[in-house]
Amino acid sequence: MDKRNETIVKEILYWKQNRLLPEQYCDFLLALYSEGMEKPERLLSKTTIPYLLYTYVSVILLLLPLSFLVIYFTELGIILQTGLLSTFVGIAFILYRSTSYQFHHFAQTSLVILLVLVMVFAVYITGYWMDNNLWVYLMAGFHSIIWLLIGRLKQYTYLKILGLLGLIVIALTTVF
Repeated sequence: MDKRNETIVKEILYWKQNRLLPEQYCDFLLALYSEGMEKPERLLSKTTIPYLLYTYVSVILLLLPLSFLVIYFTELGIILQTGLLSTFVGIAFILYRSTSYQFHHFAQTSLVILLVLVMVFAVYITGYWMDNNLWVYLMAGFHSIIWLLIGRLKQYTYLKILGLLGLIVIALTTVF
């Protein structure tokens, strides 16, 4: 198979993998352009998955523990802690936006971590500036309600569950 047909077969395999064309059309085009090659799928190797995705996974999974490390186990000033938390939220947002179109499952994980980081940031700032814990509970409740709304809007059941769990935990901690 010449270079031109190989490129076309790779593109057709991409279409088939991402369901850009019906499977019957892709099979027909693959049979036409592969020139009798039995398994054109071998052209799509594991190198087509970008190695950058593994870096994204590592970074997004480290952001949450790092944020708790910055808040609770360092003696940095409020400005430096706020700056680091803002940077973590910005990185989580960039990772969510850059993976939301191509890697749907990873984007959902990124979204959850982004929402948790935003809540941690908001609760930390609220707790620092307000002496009363009621404001901290209200801020956490507000974020839980936002999670419920996003879960309803995007039809993500896990966000609805997390929002309800957040409201239940806040209600239980205020009562006891």
